[in-house]
Amino acid sequence: MKKLIILLILILGISLVAYAGATKYTLMEHNGTGSETGWVIVNINPQKTILEFQVDGLTAGEKYRAFYWDYALPYSGIIEIGELKVNKFGSGHLNVHLSEGISEPCQIGVWVSEDDISNSNVVLYVELPLP
Repeated sequence: MKKLIILLILILGISLVAYAGATKYTLMEHNGTGSETGWVIVNINPQKTILEFQVDGLTAGEKYRAFYWDYALPYSGIIEIGELKVNKFGSGHLNVHLSEGISEPCQIGVWVSEDDISNSNVVLYVELPLP
């Protein structure tokens, strides 16, 4: 029993260390239907940046992609970082590891991917740093 308790404490400690530098941001609606909600966890460390998206209220069967838009100079433009896996209930998830990291100010968000990304098909986003 002691070994089990020690093992659980170690696992919990490792989990806490993994997210120690992480910040959770609520994604704001932009041209959505009003039913979409979600968040992104941003974990920046010296080796890489980890972005974890969770979005609910999406249309099942529709493709959604995540993007990163770097406002810093030199301007790199909008970068697609992955496609959300959306289940039949409209919940989407994406976990991305970016070796190059991210710079602030920037925008991170989700768009309907049938079209090229534009202001009209962005569903949810957050701007970093927050005002």
